[in-house]
Amino acid sequence: MSENGKMIWFGNNAPEGSVSLNTRFVVNIDTRLSHEHYHKYNDINFVEAPISNYKNWPFILDELFKLSYGKTKFSIKFRSSSPIFSIPKFYKQIYNLSAGSAEFLSLEKGEAVGGFIIHFTATRRNFDVSRNWTFGILWDGKNENYLQTYVDSVTRQLSSGSQIELIICGPQPGFAINIDHTVITADQDTEKYANISRKKNLIIKNAKYENICLAHNRYQIDNNFIKSFDRIGHDYDICVIKQVLNETGERVPDWVSQASDQRLTANYLLTYGEYSPYIYVPGGLVIGKKHVLENFLFNDLGTWNMAEDVELSQRLMANDYIPRINTKTVAKVLQLRKEIIADFKKPDLNNFYHNIDLFQGHKTAYKRYGDYIIRNLSVLLTNPASLYKKIKSRLNDN
Repeated sequence: MSENGKMIWFGNNAPEGSVSLNTRFVVNIDTRLSHEHYHKYNDINFVEAPISNYKNWPFILDELFKLSYGKTKFSIKFRSSSPIFSIPKFYKQIYNLSAGSAEFLSLEKGEAVGGFIIHFTATRRNFDVSRNWTFGILWDGKNENYLQTYVDSVTRQLSSGSQIELIICGPQPGFAINIDHTVITADQDTEKYANISRKKNLIIKNAKYENICLAHNRYQIDNNFIKSFDRIGHDYDICVIKQVLNETGERVPDWVSQASDQRLTANYLLTYGEYSPYIYVPGGLVIGKKHVLENFLFNDLGTWNMAEDVELSQRLMANDYIPRINTKTVAKVLQLRKEIIADFKKPDLNNFYHNIDLFQGHKTAYKRYGDYIIRNLSVLLTNPASLYKKIKSRLNDN
């Protein structure tokens, strides 16, 4: 058998001849396996522990697809009764990760209540692992010293051996830039209304390289920025890195979440690697693949401070371009208002999961009244108003 096309098994009961790995990676800070395992297997088995045991199961599933090579057979164990798991979301993520190529093979019922092993084939959707980077920055002509700091930190990436370019969306800077660069001037309305979405889209559309880093004018990237992505083989769709204040080293909002996708809520600062169904990528520093960002451009309606980052993240998450974290590098924030840091709360993720099912606290009562409706179908068909009044009365009594 060639190097590519092997079987991989997670757990202690691997068949002879397969590659055997433990499941410790699921509790790692970034839920990552070594990229040496990426793109090598056409038979992937996660069947000893249910994937639904873990709140970060979408990260795990994303990681399993990174292991695949060509058309791949997947066998994955899950429990449908897990309160942190959703069969429709699980199937939807598989559909999106495979660009609709998934084909059902069989569904094996497990011993535990609600336990199953699903077997299917799928081919991973389009991805890119090139090492070349486009660094973009939005500039309004102010704080040119911040701009120069960012440019200098980008210039130092040349030592990584990658090809890089810089795109500045704003006026021409007054200092020399000694790397491949372009200056894009936005129109007057874009500047008047601080349409940062439009400026970011200009950078995305003009980028030469597949890896894009978009920054507001307050960042300095670390010297190991590009090399840190070598650790994950440059295999990501959308990525988040650590951010700290330059002067104090204090963590600033980087790995963050809302509490709903139906409305804007309080902002929450997650523990690194923690999964939330409502993760979003802070708009100050956005890292993503060009082919992804071109398909999911920033919404042109999203001017400054109008949640353009939350809106984009919702569209990305809906299509299972799930942000993943790279904890091996850090961006320094040159300036940030203290009230922005104070705005982010500590989350209770259990509440987030409760919000997924609006009837979670009343499921017994709703089942009882559902049974009552079934028993009175004749009344429902002949006098629905009467049945409605009876149900409403019973609910009020409870």
